[in-house]
Amino acid sequence: MLMSRYFKLGRVQGTLDFVDVDTESDVPVFIDPMALSLLSTDWAHECQALIDDFFSTILELINAKNNASAIALLASLNEPNETHLGMSQGRSQGTAIGPDFAKQIFQKMAGSKAVTRGLITHLEESALMIPGIDRDRISDVTTNIIRGPLILYTQAMCQYYGIPTNSGVPTGPCWNPRRHTWEQTFSELPCTSYGSLLLVPKIIVRRKLSLDAGEYYTKYIIPYLRQEEQTAASSLSRIANSKQKRITRKFLENKYGAGKLVNEEHTLRNPELLQQYRDFRKIDPRVPLNHAELAECVRSDNTDYDALLREVLKVKTGRASAKAYEDCIEKLLSAVFYPSLTHPKRESKLHDGRKRVDIDYANAATTGFFYWTSLHYPCAKIFVECKNYESDPSNPEMDQLAGRFSPSRGQVGLLVCRKIANKHLLLKRCRDTARDSRGYIVPLDDDDMLKLISQRKNLETPMRFDLLQERFNYLIS
Repeated sequence: MLMSRYFKLGRVQGTLDFVDVDTESDVPVFIDPMALSLLSTDWAHECQALIDDFFSTILELINAKNNASAIALLASLNEPNETHLGMSQGRSQGTAIGPDFAKQIFQKMAGSKAVTRGLITHLEESALMIPGIDRDRISDVTTNIIRGPLILYTQAMCQYYGIPTNSGVPTGPCWNPRRHTWEQTFSELPCTSYGSLLLVPKIIVRRKLSLDAGEYYTKYIIPYLRQEEQTAASSLSRIANSKQKRITRKFLENKYGAGKLVNEEHTLRNPELLQQYRDFRKIDPRVPLNHAELAECVRSDNTDYDALLREVLKVKTGRASAKAYEDCIEKLLSAVFYPSLTHPKRESKLHDGRKRVDIDYANAATTGFFYWTSLHYPCAKIFVECKNYESDPSNPEMDQLAGRFSPSRGQVGLLVCRKIANKHLLLKRCRDTARDSRGYIVPLDDDDMLKLISQRKNLETPMRFDLLQERFNYLIS
């Protein structure tokens, strides 16, 4: 049973910020460390700092030949059942690595020249050249290291979606970067009859890690070997020129072999290959799984934007239905703007609780409108105010949203309402606010939501949102 059904959340995967895992078995997706490094949120930065600290600690112990300490740290890792991510068949059956397997991993790392010579500097790079370390193991190790931030994220999601939690739940080992050791404690976590749950943001999971040994071999090692052969005018090259007109991959594999040890051998000869692959993945990263892919992975219904809009339109205008309207708008916006906007918070308290904002999102955009705004204007967060009014919003509503802005939090927001009778006048008020340096407010009504859905369905430019760009251009004109 999916978590959303177990806790009766009334949502599908597309309207949830986390992976809607099966409460008993595993979902075949993995946490990708590089996905964390590409996010600009404080939460992601904390996770990345923990990963870097743990891996650098292991590397330092290996280089210092402190075998016992390195093995002890590795032995505390386990295959985390509580995330329900991975490849286990049937019921999730994660196990601790244990001293024997930890010793094997240590021996592979300590015996790797790519490690001892400082070629491998990040956790995910070990999957390129060390046999036995693959996407599932990298994901499991990452989960262990960032368990602390994942616990805090889980608690935030439980509060946001109304998921009950149990107190006094053992957390499992959490990495302490100050003491460079594992610590265990107790916390509040959601639990099912199969155990505790640790929720994972869907924006950081992938079917395949960004750094992939097979891809590295095919796109970097093979071309390098082919160039080496051509340059040396080897016997293989002469045979290829006379019979094949080019040196084929089959010829190269027969001569040099394939696999992670081949990756290591030739990367040691030409470290620039690894740097080229790193640079390629930074400018062309694996994108987050889309709604359809996630729905397929968790065996959930796909996201129906039109149905979400119908829920909005069913809500009657007026103060009595304000909460219902806000709920429906959040579901719709969370689906439409994913993966640009993530980690929604409702009724966020500002200025020690003296001010509140209906909804705010973390801006995680790497393409499209929200990425463009992040390059030019402060918008680490995107604020949303929902007004279920029968009449147009006016100056007090402008001032209310503008009062939520700040250079550190962000200065871009959406004012969502039912029907804007005089759209020209409202846009002029928003432009006045921008010209007074009080922030950038984009007004949207029910009709605009239909346009956003249409633009979101456009697979060519799903995150561009021409409507938002057009409104924003007016604000700064």
